[in-house]
Amino acid sequence: MRLLLFFSLLCLDMPLAEVHEFHVSRARIAYAADAQEWQISLHVFIDDLEKALADKGVDDLFMGTAKEEPKAEEYLETYLRRYFKLFNGEQQLQWEWLGKETSDDLTAFWIYLYIPDARPDQPLRVQNKILLDMYSDQQNMVQVRGAKGILKNYLFYQDYWEEEIKP
Repeated sequence: MRLLLFFSLLCLDMPLAEVHEFHVSRARIAYAADAQEWQISLHVFIDDLEKALADKGVDDLFMGTAKEEPKAEEYLETYLRRYFKLFNGEQQLQWEWLGKETSDDLTAFWIYLYIPDARPDQPLRVQNKILLDMYSDQQNMVQVRGAKGILKNYLFYQDYWEEEIKP
């Protein structure tokens, strides 16, 4: 028994050989009846976004800091327009940028978008490819709350990054 306790304590004192990284984003899409719009919030880790933008040739953005590059938000919006899309049928819906804020722990952004003149009676097709080109283990969680208030959850990944949600 003492030997087991000794080895248990010894293991607690040893540093971990490898830190496990995970790659996940969250999207919340909700229909707001009073404004007749889709309201969208995205939660994405800042370091992953900076790496993705650097991979596209945009370096040294210092996102979420006092030294943030003045065009960082513009680059981020351009990236999101390419990798996060919504459709009614074949018609792509154009979301509007509201802004972003740093999460409480300073590791991620909450990004706010909206789509005016929403048509909640039609199927909403969501494409979420955020960071899928960067990480093979990237997962994008998507929650959709339609006009009827029903919450639907999806987990997008490399081979599954699009879903049509029926009203």
